[in-house]
Amino acid sequence: FVTQIGFGGPGASLVIFRPPRTDEEHELIRKLTKECEPIPLEKLFLMDAKRFATIGHDLQALISGVIALELVVNQEKLQPYFWEKVFRHFWKGWYSRIKIQRVLRARNVPESLLAKVNYAVRERNRIIHRGKRVLKGEIDEHLSAIEQAINSLV
Repeated sequence: FVTQIGFGGPGASLVIFRPPRTDEEHELIRKLTKECEPIPLEKLFLMDAKRFATIGHDLQALISGVIALELVVNQEKLQPYFWEKVFRHFWKGWYSRIKIQRVLRARNVPESLLAKVNYAVRERNRIIHRGKRVLKGEIDEHLSAIEQAINSLV
């Protein structure tokens, strides 16, 4: 919904804007609430990522999308390799990327999708760990790859 209070010209109005959700997202929320089941956390983060992308907050959209992917990946029980146990505390952002790759390869995800997901996670790491403010890739491609990866894992 949009609430608008005008005090004169178009530049002098206060606007409270809530980004729209798609019809599919509204239907999903209705279905999940009717069944009295909690909405999976990764679905909420993915819906928020799409909402942020819709209003132009690409950095927050990518961060939310990768969080959704990490939630699904962390549900998988993989025994870490010895070198992962030793070096994971020294790697900024690499450990999550390696774990995501291992889980997706274990599920036989195509290499093209794995490369796109890896690129999205690297972009997210550039934002989080290096303070970058501009994406190199397109947010729609990143979110599409993340959503495909989540759907192959769930």
